[in-house]
Amino acid sequence: MFRVFFPFLTAVLLAGWGVCPATAQPYSVLRNMERETVGLVKKIEPSVVTVIVQRKYTTTINGQTVTDYDRHVGSGVVWDRDGHILTTAGAVYQADDILISFSDGQYRRATLIGVDPLSSIAMVQVDSVSVSPARVGNSDEVSPGAWVFMLSHAFGNPSSMSLGLVNGIRQEDVLIQVSAAVGTGFTSGAVFSIEGHLIGLVADEKAFQAAPKEYTALFGRTNGETVAVIPINRVKT
Repeated sequence: MFRVFFPFLTAVLLAGWGVCPATAQPYSVLRNMERETVGLVKKIEPSVVTVIVQRKYTTTINGQTVTDYDRHVGSGVVWDRDGHILTTAGAVYQADDILISFSDGQYRRATLIGVDPLSSIAMVQVDSVSVSPARVGNSDEVSPGAWVFMLSHAFGNPSSMSLGLVNGIRQEDVLIQVSAAVGTGFTSGAVFSIEGHLIGLVADEKAFQAAPKEYTALFGRTNGETVAVIPINRVKT
C-alpha cells in the first residue's frame, strides 16, 4: 500500500464543496481527485527505480582489521532506453556496488557513468531496461503555485509519495523550492508535474552540507515541509 501525503487535500476539498451546487454529491470531489491521482501514479511510477548502494569500509575488532559493508537505499529515474538511470550524487556517494531495482521486480547491476558536482546529479547505467523512460519536462516552465507530485523509493518498495506546491526558484542556487510533507528519506526522489513530466530530483543533504545555516530549512532538516528540487533542465544542458 502506498504511503501518500496530501498536505493541501483538506483545503482543496473544502473549497470544492463550497462551490458545488446543493444537489451535487460531495464525494465526487474525492472521487475525481482519486481517479486523477491513480492515473498519474500508473503513468509515472514505472520509470522510478530503487538505487541500492553498498559501501565497503574497514574497522578494527580485537586488534584485527575487518572489512564490512553498509547499504544505502535511494531513488532514481529511467532516463532512456539505453539503460541510463538518473539519480543524485549523494545516492551513489563512495559506492562500491550499485544495484537497481525496477518497478516490475527485476534487478540490474549498474555502473557509475559520472557525477556533476555543480548540479549534484549522477548518472549510472544498466545493461538493459524493461520499463519505459520518464517523460522529461521543462523545469523552466514551472511557476510558483504549480502542483507537483513527488515519488521516492528511498524506503524501498512500496513507493512513498507526496503532493507539493512550488514556492519559486531560488536564484542563488537555481533550485526549485517546494512545500511538501516529506521526510529526509525523500532525497533523490523524482518530482513530476501533474501532467506526468519529470521536472527534477529532490536534492541531497550531502551535496548541500556546506550551505549557510539559514538555508538548511530547504533540505528537510529544520523544516520538514520545505524541500529543494534540482531542476531537470540542469541535466539537459
